[in-house]
Amino acid sequence: ILIASGSNIFAGSNGSVFLSTNSGTNWNSVNNGLPTNPTVACLASSGSNVFTGLNSLGGINGVYLSTNNGTSWLDINQGLTSRN
Repeated sequence: ILIASGSNIFAGSNGSVFLSTNSGTNWNSVNNGLPTNPTVACLASSGSNVFTGLNSLGGINGVYLSTNNGTSWLDINQGLTSRN
């Protein structure tokens, strides 16, 4: 899963969210605040906000928000009836 947010590119995979700030030449894992080994189901951006939806068989589910290009992620599942 790939998205562009400004000049940054985010890639989601089984186990990590990655960030490239140089058109994909280099990638860095940006998982601070995400559960261990997340399965990234989707990525979306709105302005400077980046969202990821996690879904895995191990129960690591939910929506997370980064407002700082993946440096940290916040669990934003309050008010959802299910994390699935």
